Amino acid sequence: MAITAAQGLMFAGNFMSGLSSSMQANAAMKTAYAQNAAAQYNALLSEIEGHREYVRRKRLARRALSSQYVQMAGKSGVIAEEGSWLERWAGNAAEYERDALNAAIAGRNTARLERMRGAAAIQTGKDRRAASYIGAASRALYTGLSLGIPGADVAGTDYGPRPGPLATSYGEYDLPASMNYGMVG
Repeated sequence: MAITAAQGLMFAGNFMSGLSSSMQANAAMKTAYAQNAAAQYNALLSEIEGHREYVRRKRLARRALSSQYVQMAGKSGVIAEEGSWLERWAGNAAEYERDALNAAIAGRNTARLERMRGAAAIQTGKDRRAASYIGAASRALYTGLSLGIPGADVAGTDYGPRPGPLATSYGEYDLPASMNYGMVG
């Protein structure tokens, strides 16, 4: 059986469609991998920044606590109504430590969020790749199905209106064209 020109062109069209879908799928995954790499980099930077902020706040806390200790120790014997100066100083130290830990935790949380964005980008890329492959298979199956439609020739080139009477006649129930239907306008 010889392949006609129409069949050859249809095969070439299906091949090019499949190739295009494959390239779209690869592009979707490359984009996803790039987004994941950027997210991983941002996660690392967030962890580093969180640690730097923790160290910076600890250093500032040491300075502030040292200054407070010197000031309060110079006034030894002064007791506030709520407690001694040493208790207030310990409370300040706990507050400074809490602030420093919150900065470190914020960096780790941001890093976790960035890693989740990277994982979501990979999943989205996989979904787009699958959709591209499904689209290519769908187009190929549709083309194959269209070859089996009754009335189409063997090459599948007989698309469009068929010669002969139009399928708009309803027999004896056709409405006369001269009748006024009361439409305004």
